[in-house]
Amino acid sequence: MIQGFVAETEKGPIGINIWVEGPQERRFLTGLETSFRQRLPIATFRCDSCGFLESYASKDFAAK
Repeated sequence: MIQGFVAETEKGPIGINIWVEGPQERRFLTGLETSFRQRLPIATFRCDSCGFLESYASKDFAAK
């Protein structure tokens, strides 16, 4: 497992959640530092029966 955190990007009227590699590092003027880090879109799947959610970060889920 690789440490990372979930962040929201500004794409259109609804933000998109992404996984960012590494620990959160705050910058005074710019907020979270994400430069030069791997970023992957997050896909979440829901069970129709019980509502259980599973989330995965993968390049395969990038919007086309």
